[in-house]
Amino acid sequence: MPARTPITRPSFPWLASALIALASGPACDPGAPPDDDAAADDDSAPPGLPFLSADGPRIVDEAGAPVVLRGVNLGAWLYHETWISAIDHPFHGRTIVEGEREGIGAAVRDAVAAAGEQEGWSEEWLDEVEAALDPGVDADAWGATREAALACPDVHDDSDLPLRAALESRFGVSGRDAVLDAFTATWITEDDVAAVAALGGNVVRVPTGYRPYLAGSDGDPITLPLTFREETFDALSRLLDACAAHGVYAVVDLQESPGGHNDYSGEGTLYEDPEMQEATVALWAEIASRFKDRPEVAAWSLLAEPMSAPSTEAMVDMYDRLHDAVRATGDEHLLVVHDGFRGMWELPVPGDLGWTGVVYSTHLFEWGAEDLADYQALAELYGTLFDASQGEQGVPYFIGSFSTMRDEAWAYDAFDLLTGLFAERGWSWSMWTWKRVDDPWDRELWGSRTAWGVYRDFEDGSGWERADVCHDSQEELVRKLGTYGLAGMAPNAELSQRLSAAFLAP
Repeated sequence: MPARTPITRPSFPWLASALIALASGPACDPGAPPDDDAAADDDSAPPGLPFLSADGPRIVDEAGAPVVLRGVNLGAWLYHETWISAIDHPFHGRTIVEGEREGIGAAVRDAVAAAGEQEGWSEEWLDEVEAALDPGVDADAWGATREAALACPDVHDDSDLPLRAALESRFGVSGRDAVLDAFTATWITEDDVAAVAALGGNVVRVPTGYRPYLAGSDGDPITLPLTFREETFDALSRLLDACAAHGVYAVVDLQESPGGHNDYSGEGTLYEDPEMQEATVALWAEIASRFKDRPEVAAWSLLAEPMSAPSTEAMVDMYDRLHDAVRATGDEHLLVVHDGFRGMWELPVPGDLGWTGVVYSTHLFEWGAEDLADYQALAELYGTLFDASQGEQGVPYFIGSFSTMRDEAWAYDAFDLLTGLFAERGWSWSMWTWKRVDDPWDRELWGSRTAWGVYRDFEDGSGWERADVCHDSQEELVRKLGTYGLAGMAPNAELSQRLSAAFLAP
């Protein structure tokens, strides 16, 4: 398979490179998650969160006071993106693992370091590794290494489908679910919500996919009525309980819909398939019916990055159906409408369609930016264009996902620049992403670091064990995924400090 660059989804057509995903933050002491026992003994728990609504371009609480949401994304939790979570290995790591199993790990490691990074499965890249191998390496051992690496499933992806398919192939539906439930119970817990609140954040955006909500095999056709998997709703309910306990709102987001409204798992067919449209409507009606009375929900983000819509009209028509379906349940939560990277100005005036309580959103990822000056030009452009469109539409704006990505001084300054722009305009935002493991292979072989995650490393001595989807038993995977919690992680101190300052800015 060709190499993939994580989440390289398109942005506004007129920008040089794609705009998308984000980073987020830890506790005030960047090195320490909150003390659960101390929290349990604290009598100063926040009062119940009020429901939010839209008043022109502002989000307001029940008393009419403005609320600006500032927070992080809980990436990879209920929508698995293994390039974030470090479940299994990128191909360069997989090749080393198979070399170690054949007794030639050190030689393969040296050759991989010379050949360079390769995330997706590639025979051509293996040819480069082979060319860099010490001539004294046993040919049979290398042949077995190569064959084994290609035989393992390629799950290093920004879609949840490859991981789910690999687990279902090995362990069946119940085994797949047992493994993923172990991760869900560990990757994001109340500790994470408490740490966001300790930094000063007041919202978590929760990317979810449709597959975890549905019972049965991912290979089965999606038919109505939908059969739901209660464990996913239970996990979401526990998260909302944690949000209530720590005074943090949640924006629950649908990253991928039945049929697909983007290209995460292949060609999206939602907009041309009436049955998948009905299934998506039914899913949102179910979610809204279950949680319509939860004030911790700031908003439902109906369709994240709907890039597969053939036209603005088709995109808006689907949003119209989802708006009406949610409102028909009696749910009055805010509804986030993403621009599909067509430009915020392409979205309609809500009153023209009878929409109520909507928030317009986009994601900002400038892949081609090389210095602070690039971001200064972009910030001026965003400010000018978005001011004009928001003035016409009269709705709140939410930058649902963004990151400056690089572990470089200018990129951290660019983060400050963007959050400063958002503060000046009163736009809500959530950065991508709270936790993203900087891959240990990349650090070891090339010294690579990123600013994707507020928490980005499992510390030495933490007990973390990397899950191997190709070789680990179901029991081993469940055990290892139980080590993926916040307590064993170290933060990006620079990003953590910048994030907390942005949370607390006027």
